[in-house]
Amino acid sequence: MDPHTFFFAYSGGNPSLTFTGKPEIWYGGRNGPVLGLTVNGAHYGLYGPSGSTWSGIGTDKLINSLNGKQYFSIAALPDNRPETLEKFKQYAYSHVTDTKVSWSYDSQTSDVVTTYEYETEVMEGTRKGTIFALYPHQWKHSGDARLPYAYSSVRGTMKTGEGSSFQTRMKYTGMLPALPDSGSYDPKLAKYIEEAGDEDYIGAPDTYSVGKRLGKLATLVPIAEQAGDDEAAAQFRGEIKSRLEDWLTASDADGTLNLSELFYYNKSWGTLIGYPASYGTDAELNDHHIHYGYFIRAAAELARNDKTWADEKHYGPMIDLLIRDIANPERGDSMFPFLRHFDPFAGHSWSSGHGRFGDGNYNGSSSEVMNAWSALIMWGEAVSDPKIRDLGIYLYTTEMNAIKEYWFDTEGTNLGKHFNPVSASIVWGGKTTGNATWWTTRPIEAAAVNWLPVTGASLYLTHQPSFADQQYSMLVRENGSASFEVWEDLIYMYRAVSNPDEAGTLFDRQADAMVPEPGNSKANAYHWISNIASLGTQNPAITADTPFFAVFEKEGRRTYVVYNMTESDQTVHFSDGTSFRAEPGQFTVEKHPG
Repeated sequence: MDPHTFFFAYSGGNPSLTFTGKPEIWYGGRNGPVLGLTVNGAHYGLYGPSGSTWSGIGTDKLINSLNGKQYFSIAALPDNRPETLEKFKQYAYSHVTDTKVSWSYDSQTSDVVTTYEYETEVMEGTRKGTIFALYPHQWKHSGDARLPYAYSSVRGTMKTGEGSSFQTRMKYTGMLPALPDSGSYDPKLAKYIEEAGDEDYIGAPDTYSVGKRLGKLATLVPIAEQAGDDEAAAQFRGEIKSRLEDWLTASDADGTLNLSELFYYNKSWGTLIGYPASYGTDAELNDHHIHYGYFIRAAAELARNDKTWADEKHYGPMIDLLIRDIANPERGDSMFPFLRHFDPFAGHSWSSGHGRFGDGNYNGSSSEVMNAWSALIMWGEAVSDPKIRDLGIYLYTTEMNAIKEYWFDTEGTNLGKHFNPVSASIVWGGKTTGNATWWTTRPIEAAAVNWLPVTGASLYLTHQPSFADQQYSMLVRENGSASFEVWEDLIYMYRAVSNPDEAGTLFDRQADAMVPEPGNSKANAYHWISNIASLGTQNPAITADTPFFAVFEKEGRRTYVVYNMTESDQTVHFSDGTSFRAEPGQFTVEKHPG
C-alpha cells in the first residue's frame, strides 16, 4: 500500500546498492546520510540513518555505513527537485509495519466508505504516517490525495497524499435479483422458457460447469414466475435444490458416504475445495470466487422464497462456509484467510491462487466476480445477515469502479493511446491484455467474458451507453457483420444497452439457430432485451435506501424499480426525492414522466 517507498532493517552489514550505470548524484554527498540521484531517467532518494556516510561515490555501487543503526529507506521520487526529496525525507524514518482496510455501508445515503490505515514505527525523529499513492479508482473518490506529486503506473496516474490513513467514498448504485416484468413480450418468451425446461444438462460435472448451470437456472426462476409458468419455475427451483444439496452434503439420504460431488475442507491450505475441481481450483486454488459465486447465487435464489432451506438447521451454514472461503470478512478466522481473492488496494480480485507469472497475478472475467459479490448481497438480505450483505455491497461497489477504470477505461485515461481494443480482456499486475483470453484470441469472447452472466446484477454495464455502442461497433467491424456465430445471445444483450431496437431485431433473426452461451438461455436474453427496450438504462446518479433498486431512464422518462426481499412493507426513499411503498416479496415499479 506504499508502492514508492521501501523500508529495510539490517543486522550485521551495511546497505549496498548496485546500479546498471553510474548514477548522477544531485543531492548530498559522501559525508551525509541522504542522497538524491538519477539513473536511467529514474529518480531516487536514499535515506540512511543520521550520522551515516557513503562510499562508492562516482561508481555504480554505493554503500551506506549505518553508524551502528539498523534501518534504511529508498524512495522512488516523482522528480529530481531537492524540495521533493526533503518532503519524502519527513517520512523516510517512519517505517510502515502494517496496513489495514475497513469498510462501511450507509444504507440511507448509499455510501460505501473504505478506510485505509497505515501502522508505522518511527526509527528517528517524531514524524508518524507516510506518503501514500492512490490509484485512479481511489483518488477519484477521495479528497485525501492533496500532495502535488504523481506517478505513472500500469493502471494509470497515481496521486499522492500523506498521513496515517485515507478514505474513499463510493456510491452503491444498486442491483436487482432479476429485471422486472416490464418488457413487451409476445408468445416467444413462453416458448423460450419451455425450451429451457426441456433441455437436459449435458455439461461436465465440475465446479465451474455445474456452477454455470446453477446460475442459469437461478436466472430463469423469476422469469418463469413473471410469465406465470409456475410449473417451469418449480422445475428450475427443484433442479437447483437437488444439485445444491448433492454438493453441500457428503452422504446420501440413507447415510451412505457419497464423494462424487462435494466440498472438502483442506486444513493445510485453509480452503474449501469442490470436487470434481476444474481450472486449478484444487491444485492452485484458482478462481474460487468465480466458481463458488454461482453456487451462492443459486442458494440465494432458493432463499428468496424458502427461508427454511437457508436457515441454520439446514443448508445455511454450508453457504456461509462458501462465503468465508471466497471473501472472509474476519481477520481472526482460523479456518479461512481474510478476503482471499480480493485485493483491497488494487480494488479488484485476482484469479490465480499462486500468482507466479512474469506479469504478476491476473484477473480475467470481471463480470463473473461481480456475479459472486452480488450473490453475497442477495444471500445476506435473504437470510437477514446485514454483515454479509454489506460485505457484498463493499466488494461489488469497489470492483465495479475498478472495472470501469481498468477493464473498460471509460474515460480513456488509463489504458494508453496505443491500446487497440476498446476494453481490456485480462488485467495483470504488470500489464493489460486486449483481445485474448486463456482459450481464444477471438475479440467476441474476449469482450463478452467481461459481461457474462448477464443478470439483474449487471446493470452497471448500462451506465454508459456510448461506451457500449463503441465496443459493439468494434466487434461488428472485426467480425465483418452483425451476424455472430458464437455467443451471439450475449452480443445482442449488450447491444440492447445502446440500441435495444436493433438488438431485438438481430436476436429475433438468429434466435431459431442460436446456441446460447452455456450459462445463458434464450429466455434470459429475450427478457433482458425486452426490458431494456422498455425501461432504458440505469441512472447511477440516483440511489436509494434499500439494497435492491434501479432507476431506469429512457427519453427523459424515469422508471423506479424496487425489489423488497423482506417480509414487511418498506417505504423506499430515492436520492432525487422520490419515495413510495414497496410490498414484501415482490417488485414495485413506478413510472415518472420526464
